[in-house]
Amino acid sequence: MRILIDAPFELAEPLYYKHASILLSRAPSAAGESFLTRFSQGLSPLRLLPSIMHYEQVRNERVRVKGAVESARAQGSLSGMEEYKLDTPDSLSGMEETRLDISVDGPKASSDGFELRIDDMSKTASFVDDSSVSTKYLEGVINQGCRSSAIYSYLISLYTKLEDEEPLYAFLSEHVPAMASVNDASRKAHLSGPSEELPAPLDMSYALRTVLATGRHFRSAIKLYMGFGMRQQAVELALKVDPSLARELAQDSIELEERRRLWLMIAKNAASDTSSLGGKDVVSRVVSVLKDCGPDVLSIEDVLPFL
Repeated sequence: MRILIDAPFELAEPLYYKHASILLSRAPSAAGESFLTRFSQGLSPLRLLPSIMHYEQVRNERVRVKGAVESARAQGSLSGMEEYKLDTPDSLSGMEETRLDISVDGPKASSDGFELRIDDMSKTASFVDDSSVSTKYLEGVINQGCRSSAIYSYLISLYTKLEDEEPLYAFLSEHVPAMASVNDASRKAHLSGPSEELPAPLDMSYALRTVLATGRHFRSAIKLYMGFGMRQQAVELALKVDPSLARELAQDSIELEERRRLWLMIAKNAASDTSSLGGKDVVSRVVSVLKDCGPDVLSIEDVLPFL
């Protein structure tokens, strides 16, 4: 790996693409750092992406098989699965052993020569599982200016698989435009005609579909709804997972009719909520909503149908 890093980029570049899967499977941390170092020289994240996806696919499959083996062992019904070897070279989809000798400006034995040799250790080394190498690399190239939508989308897909929502939410907070910015941009585009600006690299439609499909990471889904300017959908989702956030979103609305509509939703939800106080004290919860929204938005007459 060290000699590959030190090699002239024009010689090393095709070898990176050809052997990226092997490098990741055997030394993922070093490979990721090397990929990232070479980004500024022109190493394409898009051409590395298939190898990164393959690495994650193999890694996830190994985790799945390991879980199945442990479950079967716990139930005392392995049925021959104990013979399954997680480190089998077959998991690398038939990668062949490779040895390359490349001479530059003369024979490899000369003083000005350069020898580049890559040994595929698939026959002797084990697959190395690194759960963070792919996200670190993709985050790194994005921080260095990569604007490929495919890179953004695959990073989103990796984030959604994590139990911890914070990395996904932090990424969206940085890259999803505020609702006011979206509305301003739409108005300017309408007034000035077709825009010559490059499209945003984050595919928010894909991100929202992916997040919603997980059935969790709801704060991130709310962030995306707000990025689309879909405040009502954001409030509806927040009422299911965080009613206090729903009130904040409704309070931030600057249009009176929209605020009124949103606070009516919140009041109705408060009146029908039976999760607290055993369903008692409905009046106090609805009055609390009236206090939060203010008399200029809702009155007691507006919420009487919910009581």
